[in-house]
Amino acid sequence: MALSEISCDEVLVEIEHYLHGELDPDRSMLLGEHLADCPPCFERAEFQRKLKDIVRVKCHSQTPEHLVAKIRQAIRTVSNKPIGFIMNTSADRDHTGGNENLAKGGFFMLESA
Repeated sequence: MALSEISCDEVLVEIEHYLHGELDPDRSMLLGEHLADCPPCFERAEFQRKLKDIVRVKCHSQTPEHLVAKIRQAIRTVSNKPIGFIMNTSADRDHTGGNENLAKGGFFMLESA
């Protein structure tokens, strides 16, 4: 792959989405190929990946009870029907520490991978 297919600036804008697995397969492959050929971008991606790992391990926290109540209240402004499910569409381990507490608050949590 020629580096001209995607610029370093484009890669750096999308690096978080790439690391979270949130890009479509073709775009993800394009970024992966760029990272394989571009040491500066690869180093940045590795830094971001390692930082995410540190945050996930060191900063795991539960959703506070008052926030669970606010979430329930916000949902009630849209509908008074029973809350059946909440879909967490970004279930990366570094920012899902509150799912357990939300479940204790009466929500059925669905996590997408």
